Amino acid sequence: MRLTNVLFVAALGGFALFASCKKVDDLKNAYTGSGDLAAGQATISFNTDKDFNGTTSINIKPGSTTSAVKSSSNSVNDNIVLTATSVDISTGKISTAQLAMYVPKNSTTTSGNITVPFKGSSTNFAVLTISNTNTGQSTPAYGMETGNVVITKLTATEIEGTFSGHATNDTENTSINLSNGHFAGKFN
Repeated sequence: MRLTNVLFVAALGGFALFASCKKVDDLKNAYTGSGDLAAGQATISFNTDKDFNGTTSINIKPGSTTSAVKSSSNSVNDNIVLTATSVDISTGKISTAQLAMYVPKNSTTTSGNITVPFKGSSTNFAVLTISNTNTGQSTPAYGMETGNVVITKLTATEIEGTFSGHATNDTENTSINLSNGHFAGKFN
């Protein structure tokens, strides 16, 4: 009878360990849109066509990041900035993305998506800066030269969208293409 109890406790402990790992994995993958974010949080992800310091896929999401989303206005534009930084303790990688969008004042997506070009006009443009470095390494960032941001959701409390384009690193005279870019944020 004692052996049965030990086996039962061991099986229960193994199940609890497996179930708790599953929940952590589910939590990491749960941040797919602004609805899953807390106020003030942002998430940014994208793929690259070339090696980007050991990877071709960046996914910066809450849980492993410091992130923020802010909105401000002037007489002409609404200025929206999403910033996300991820630190992977096991590899020493630091991934950072900052996406700033300038859209006409009081824009929303109630009438459809809003397309914002990188390097567009003075009232409708976007800027994206990305980096993926190792701790203690100084690797210059890439900035978007061409492409578009498509805002698919913009309300008083949330923003979501996609992006793609061509980014350059003027310091090292290199470039990469970004695809399948996604972002989401929940305003404070």
